Amino acid sequence: MSPSFLGEEARPRYTYDRLVAVKRVLAEAEAQQCDAVVVAGDVFDNNFLKPEVYQRALDILEDAELPVFLLPGNHDPLDAASIYRTDGIQQLKNVTVLVDSTPIQLERLGEGAARIVGAPMRSRHVNVDLVGQALDTLTAPQDSTITVLVGHGAAIAFGTPEPEHIDIARAEEAYRRRVVDYIALGDTHSAMQLDQDGVIWYSGSPEVTDYRESDGGGESNSGKALIVDITVEDPSHPADVAVREITIGQWAFQALSAEVNNRQDAERFIETLKALPNKAQTSVKYSLSGVVDVDTYAWLDSMAEQTAPKFAALYRRTRTWSLYTRPSDEELSGEAFGDGIAGTVAHRLAELIDAGDTRASDALNLLYKLSQEMKVTER
Repeated sequence: MSPSFLGEEARPRYTYDRLVAVKRVLAEAEAQQCDAVVVAGDVFDNNFLKPEVYQRALDILEDAELPVFLLPGNHDPLDAASIYRTDGIQQLKNVTVLVDSTPIQLERLGEGAARIVGAPMRSRHVNVDLVGQALDTLTAPQDSTITVLVGHGAAIAFGTPEPEHIDIARAEEAYRRRVVDYIALGDTHSAMQLDQDGVIWYSGSPEVTDYRESDGGGESNSGKALIVDITVEDPSHPADVAVREITIGQWAFQALSAEVNNRQDAERFIETLKALPNKAQTSVKYSLSGVVDVDTYAWLDSMAEQTAPKFAALYRRTRTWSLYTRPSDEELSGEAFGDGIAGTVAHRLAELIDAGDTRASDALNLLYKLSQEMKVTER
């Protein structure tokens, strides 16, 4: 599924690049000599994919040289209509769907054994901590076998605790007792460490799916994959775990904001847009605040319109937009509007703007644009 804010030209490119991101994850896993790849839920947007997306995804997974473990999440739960029940998924030679919490043995590359444990979602909404339930079924191995648990859902650390939230403190205790050595989680699309020991992580999405806010919030760390190195030196002690983030995604969704009160501020903002790299795979929504004269406002509009085709998307963030106009004395007395009806209307609109009518600002901008177009027509 492509974001609605992308235009018709960019959407198919983005959809294709999301599939490419899966290829890049598999290639990177091979290059890093990983033992396996785990995907912590929401592998698919839903259980009813378009045939072309489904078949292309199968082709990519069919080429996987390493074992791949897929966990059903809330968007693609293991319900009666689950995509994981299709013959295409079932017949993939190196792909295993984690349908329950039964440990699956994984032979590592000459370094002993590992077991993969799932906590799959069987419906879009649950009312229990599935990760906690899976942990309750496990006991600590007596040897150096590594245990990786794969889960999906919101963590108890965020917002008001709910029964289905993953209890991070409980999971940390399981790590310290060597019941589990690493927990890979899915839900939020930003890669994120959730515990002090660095063994419980949101894996994030390999391609960007939503906007990063100008203050660093929003989807701030997506387009990543995690390389996890787990070493058990002494089976009676917690494992040594090292996690590295690597960049996979090629797209950027950026929310920008700026204060604009004069022509220099406006030029600075346009230069910021022009300096953004990889524009064809970048979507920008921007919010401006401040007060400028009508000529500067029109110039900003014109420059944004000229720049927009370079981007996957470039548009105003209307909900937070608060840039208004106040015509200068020169504009009101000069040729900007003339001495006729347009000039009279401009003066009246300026009075309304001074009185705090923001709609008058929009009307004045439109009047200025029409006045300039009329002048061009008359030449």
